[in-house]
Amino acid sequence: MNVVVVGIGAMGGGMARALMESDVTKVVVGYDKSTEAVERFFDDARKLGKSPLTRPQSLGDSVTESTNICVISLVNEAQCQEVCFSGEENLLRLMPKGSCVVLTSTVTGTWYVLLDWI
Repeated sequence: MNVVVVGIGAMGGGMARALMESDVTKVVVGYDKSTEAVERFFDDARKLGKSPLTRPQSLGDSVTESTNICVISLVNEAQCQEVCFSGEENLLRLMPKGSCVVLTSTVTGTWYVLLDWI
């Protein structure tokens, strides 16, 4: 299984590292606006043989046709909105058909209901 974790801070980073240690995952990609966090995570994943071939520079580099699951662990609804639906590189456009998005961030019920049409 290939997993992308968007938001590799305190909570998302812990989830991503647990996934990295799992026998179920083949590749674990950590994506964050902090390039330092991405570099550290990539280096750690590479040491365990769980990294992609190159360090992701963008969300579009992180999510590929082989991505099965994307875990979102962001601070707020606005960040989730941006990652999921805004700009050219968003999860709605990038995630392969049949893949799964797991939202661990706190969002309002109104925002969640908007997802019903997807």
